Amino acid sequence: MPAESTPRYTTLARTKTVIRLLAPLVSGGLLMIGLSLFSAGVAPRLIAPGYAVSERLIWCVVGLGYLLGFPIAGFILFYLLRAAADLIDLMIDSEIAAEKTADLMERQLVPAVHRMCQLLEARNQPGPPAGQGEAATRSAEARRQALEAVREAMRQAVSWGTAKNAAVRGISVGGKTGTAEFGAPLADGKHESHAWFTGFAPFEKPEVTVVVFLEKGNGANNAAPVGAKILDYYFHRQFLAEAP
Repeated sequence: MPAESTPRYTTLARTKTVIRLLAPLVSGGLLMIGLSLFSAGVAPRLIAPGYAVSERLIWCVVGLGYLLGFPIAGFILFYLLRAAADLIDLMIDSEIAAEKTADLMERQLVPAVHRMCQLLEARNQPGPPAGQGEAATRSAEARRQALEAVREAMRQAVSWGTAKNAAVRGISVGGKTGTAEFGAPLADGKHESHAWFTGFAPFEKPEVTVVVFLEKGNGANNAAPVGAKILDYYFHRQFLAEAP
């Protein structure tokens, strides 16, 4: 079942819709309340006879509070509610991306790596020299398919997965992030971590590989952007240097 159709995401999506609908209603309601209070409680005292100038000044201040305070409060609540809806939308997108990445790892990357390990083990076992017979042909084809699966998984990781911060304009990049925990657990039970990123580009015909390691960081948020800057510098500065 797609992540978008699960009860959790359905509930979040409905909550986001309700909040977006409430935002203009709440702000408009506060504006109407301010106008109603001014017209019912202040305006009659400003135009009715028998009030001193000082009293009218006081009611003017009160009226300004109604006319300005309630609309400003409505304006603030409107944007707070819209921000809450956008936050829910961002949370849905990030969790869907995380689930897709996990699904990609489970369906493609992990089996491909496992298959590569099997091929390496088979290659180290005694037997006929490589390149002879139908078995060698099947082995070479299996290796090619495994490598293509890993390459495609790395391309998708940069396109919409955990390595999307490594994307470079105009260049198709393949890459993988890593976050290596170390040391004793912190007070909250988590560990400090080092950030890793490895990638290559262009995907269709690679000509450069980059590996980034950062102490005390996160692979997706810290190492991947550094890799993107290195690749961006390599390709676009190179193009500028080669321009006539």
